Amino acid sequence: MFTEDQYWGDMAGLLRAFKEEYGETAYETTVRHLGEKAIVEWGKKAEEHGSSTIADFIKLLWEPLQGNVVDYTVTETEEGYQINCTRCTYYEMAKRNGITDECFYLDCATDPHKAKGFNPKIGFKRTVPLLLCPSSSVFFYAYHNYNAYNESAYASDQP
Repeated sequence: MFTEDQYWGDMAGLLRAFKEEYGETAYETTVRHLGEKAIVEWGKKAEEHGSSTIADFIKLLWEPLQGNVVDYTVTETEEGYQINCTRCTYYEMAKRNGITDECFYLDCATDPHKAKGFNPKIGFKRTVPLLLCPSSSVFFYAYHNYNAYNESAYASDQP
């Protein structure tokens, strides 16, 4: 049986090998593939849940992680919902193993796709991913037309 550290270490090693062989295309392909998968998966979750509001999305994605995987607060504003994430055990594991960049592409880069799959009208942005800034990361969800592949949406979201 693999530990979480071993599993993510192996996945990160594989992604590093692909990057050495194919360059940045490896990261782009990884995000595209995992993003498409997240869109389908979170679309099914919305269907099963029967409602796809931002509050529903936060309930299904964030609430099960509170205190176990992440520590965060949620603030509802006029524009949408802001989540201030102050601790992430995934970051702690990635940092401990020297694989923060790879883990960003294997997980965090799919965050906009999860929102889009749950409800295409939910837009997503964040300050800096927690994997790149260990003190905190602010996530923001709002309703609007949003293109998850828009380069400007990722301006501060790349390692």
